[in-house]
Amino acid sequence: MNREDPQFYNAYELPWASSPGEHEFTHGLETRVLSCNSRTGATTYMVRIPAGWRRTINADQETIEMFVMEGDITANDRTIGSTGWMALPQLCGPIKLSSQAGAVLYVWATPDLPLPTYTSGVKDSQVWNEPWTIVEMDQVRHGLMFKPLRTPDAASGALHGGPGGFIRMTLMTPGFAEPRHEVHHNCWEEIIVLKGDLLMHDRGLQAPGTYLGNPASLWHAPFATQGGCLILIHCDAPMDVEFRNYPGGYQALRDYVEGSSWIDDPVCTPWETPMELQTASGGTAFGRESDPSPPGPSPNGAGVDRLGEQAASAFGDPSVPPPTRD
Repeated sequence: MNREDPQFYNAYELPWASSPGEHEFTHGLETRVLSCNSRTGATTYMVRIPAGWRRTINADQETIEMFVMEGDITANDRTIGSTGWMALPQLCGPIKLSSQAGAVLYVWATPDLPLPTYTSGVKDSQVWNEPWTIVEMDQVRHGLMFKPLRTPDAASGALHGGPGGFIRMTLMTPGFAEPRHEVHHNCWEEIIVLKGDLLMHDRGLQAPGTYLGNPASLWHAPFATQGGCLILIHCDAPMDVEFRNYPGGYQALRDYVEGSSWIDDPVCTPWETPMELQTASGGTAFGRESDPSPPGPSPNGAGVDRLGEQAASAFGDPSVPPPTRD
């Protein structure tokens, strides 16, 4: 689960193991390690807490951030339940922790998370009750919105997120699609699917429990969702984005959306024969020669409303409309 390597798997299928204590919060708890930075020790976990659990931590080793999947957790006098968010900043302890009913959490343990993140101490939020922020990114159609979890989180300009990156709950509305290749040069990106479906054309079908990791400079996508998708996105530095044309991207996504069932529930399905992945340094993309002159970095700015306009760029000529049904 090294963050230097691309990842795609079902986190729900990983075995639970007792954490040996690399991180104070998880010591002795049942965990699933989703990703780890071997250089800094920053780790993403799924954590299972038993009912009646109590512990006091010094909180001097790392910043702990958590999203509650089920159950409850209390830090000092602050309690959150399912869909709650809590951050325990490094050096804000000691902190008394407990859980009455037990809990299952996604947890991010990050040593020396850059300031000014969480300078006011313990932070908690009822995420379900927070407003949505519309994503405004150059040439990205409407239908993408998020709720910032880690703060601060810059949501405009060429870079998104704070000095340590961001963690967001992101919603893709039904039919949202991106037919191009994209790459982030500055950061590691990981995606955890909470609900819905999301086809990542080069990796497989994402469903609840899917974990996907993209190292910096890895080209990825196209992607689309038929029924909508709710995900957690984490990056470890401010996120940039660059797009380039992907031959056949629009048609591949159209085939998925129009060929999928609304009756069957989506299931995490990595491709049995993975496509060849490509970094920004060059090479071939999944057996096709890449564009000789891919477009430059796209700053986050005004959005585009129609998939047709976006799809036309995927064919290399904005004057060419997307394919239509016979």
